[in-house]
Amino acid sequence: MRKVCSLEMAQLMIEQKEPLTINEIISLVVKRYPNIIVDRSQISSMVRNFVSSRFCTCIAVKDVYPHKYRLLSLNGYTFKIRNDEGLVRDSFPLYVKSGSPRIAREYADKVEKERKVMASQAFLIMGRANNDGSHARYA
Repeated sequence: MRKVCSLEMAQLMIEQKEPLTINEIISLVVKRYPNIIVDRSQISSMVRNFVSSRFCTCIAVKDVYPHKYRLLSLNGYTFKIRNDEGLVRDSFPLYVKSGSPRIAREYADKVEKERKVMASQAFLIMGRANNDGSHARYA
């Protein structure tokens, strides 16, 4: 079994529209990923990293106890994924995936390959339309 990674945490926190306590974040992780080991200190550390990172917009509501946190956005945050067994990268939206340079590069390569396939298919279709004589020819 693997531990929860910051990529999964970021997605869960961004999806929420209200500040959450660490316990609420843990319960969301357990609900979505029941087969993952959840360590409270690890979750707290990840949230503190989001709060202190200049690449994240994470609000810490410290005038209440327990403190609450809301992750609003990521801009260039680099996720450290140490064990990606069982991690389905395609399930993460682009705003989370692009936080890691390697993941962003893989995603860009995949999109480029798809674009080339679509372009070649369109080219073949247009070539067949021109060769079958179904369009008007100019004298």
